[in-house]
Amino acid sequence: MDYTLSRKETIVVKKLAFPGLYPVAELNGVFKDGSISASISRTIKTQAQFTYIGDDLSDGDFIQISVILDNGYEQEEIVLATLRAYYTGKTKNEKNFTCYSLAKILDSGRYHQPFSVTESKDPFDYVDQILSTVRLKTAYRPTEKNTIRVSKSFLPEDYSKLDIINELLDNAGYLALDTNEYGLVIFRETTSTPKYSSIVFSEGEASIVRPSTQEEHDWSEVANVVIVTCENADDEVLRAIAINDSPTDETSTMFRGEVVRVESMSDADSQQVVEDKAKALLAEEQSKLTAVTFEHAYRPIHLFDHVSIDLEGVSGVYTVQSYEISLTPGLITKTRVRRFEL
Repeated sequence: MDYTLSRKETIVVKKLAFPGLYPVAELNGVFKDGSISASISRTIKTQAQFTYIGDDLSDGDFIQISVILDNGYEQEEIVLATLRAYYTGKTKNEKNFTCYSLAKILDSGRYHQPFSVTESKDPFDYVDQILSTVRLKTAYRPTEKNTIRVSKSFLPEDYSKLDIINELLDNAGYLALDTNEYGLVIFRETTSTPKYSSIVFSEGEASIVRPSTQEEHDWSEVANVVIVTCENADDEVLRAIAINDSPTDETSTMFRGEVVRVESMSDADSQQVVEDKAKALLAEEQSKLTAVTFEHAYRPIHLFDHVSIDLEGVSGVYTVQSYEISLTPGLITKTRVRRFEL
């Protein structure tokens, strides 16, 4: 679909059955002051807020928010988010709801007894086991073999079910758990920002971007050396160091001397995982150098998508770090992007 053409947008909100996540009814009340936001820095990455007038939405309901785009030539329905709604109060007949992606269910749940994982087992077997207790399903499961190096018990007073999964994922070299727009669990690995993207935001006659683009630079605390250590229960220590010593980067060790960040892991799957973690954290540090925030009419984007920008002297391919979609005409979206170099 050509997202640069003028169009009509119709927001559709459906109530879903759970488990199964199939539609059971379309809500027929009135939505006001709604927005959907997502950020890679949040534990529960996708959230929404809105005011609702009607009696067919209750606390704890599962909903799917979609938009139908119609530009006069073609029509497309796009799912924006699958969420669980939580009632937060009302004024007269206007009810307020805050919604969270389905990872919230894991964050709210804990085992009543210590949850134990065993050395040499595949961590994704345990991830599947935990997901089954809250009836969440995965979009896919990584095919490569992963191994838990040291047995461990996760105490209920210290770990939610989401905390357990995220530690298992971190030790296997994956980012924290997330759910996609359909409510399915997805697993991500750190990737570099590429040189090319088919999603383009640029100035011109057909531009859907507002002219006020903001570019930020924060160089003061950017680390150019990252040390990652992992001390296992058998007292074996794994260590990896990633260094930015580029002769062309003004934040590198050659220009600024060493600025060191030290992190630890609890039980890395392998030495390679520790090394990849150090590289990913160094990329995270370097990504702090430049962030670009811009507003635009809606077009489909997701966290970690790669977008090409050519606006007001800002040019290049960046990775989506956060966005906020206003559920009003135009679906004006505020997007923040950075570059990640591994």
